[in-house]
Amino acid sequence: MHKLIFLLSFLITITSSAQEDEFYVDDAKLIDLVTINYCVDKAGKTTNVKVVPAKTTYSNLQNIALLIDASKNLEFDLNSGLLSSCNEYSFRFINKKYFNKHLDSLQLKLCDNFKEGVFKYDEQIFPTTTIQRTKDFQIETHGKDSFKLKIEWIQPNIYTLTDTNESTQSLGKLTVEIIDILENGDYICRSTDGKVTITALMRKVK
Repeated sequence: MHKLIFLLSFLITITSSAQEDEFYVDDAKLIDLVTINYCVDKAGKTTNVKVVPAKTTYSNLQNIALLIDASKNLEFDLNSGLLSSCNEYSFRFINKKYFNKHLDSLQLKLCDNFKEGVFKYDEQIFPTTTIQRTKDFQIETHGKDSFKLKIEWIQPNIYTLTDTNESTQSLGKLTVEIIDILENGDYICRSTDGKVTITALMRKVK
């Protein structure tokens, strides 16, 4: 039963625009990644799938094998823009203790430390992304792309980000909640636009 649910989740994830790529499991350290590279032929059929080791930290080979097996018979829409190309896709395997996790009263008092500074994702899929956060704005730099977001703290550990870039495709509005603060000062946050939820490990570097 668990295997069937897992496979169906994967099939829905990789072929739909409303993506849900997070799985809560017992054996993840905190947030582990599995990144796959998959190719699509001219007919929209998947022709090759393999794990990208440099962008994979999850070690459960059985679950990884399920991802590979589930993708072998995938078919993509002819208008998907993926035909005759190879692409990467990353899945997050999150320790189940973070399902519906929220900060306690003592941790809430530590959130002021995250309201300003320079931050980076502590994971391989965003190695060059830098976040500069001030009182009113957050600037995210992804290689040559940069997005300026207005930040509003609505609770000690919850803030909203609104895209201010008129010349780029709008990122819309995100709601971000800090759900855990680790002993080394890193924090785990959960962000959502109402459709897609991403849980990430963040590190303050300055």
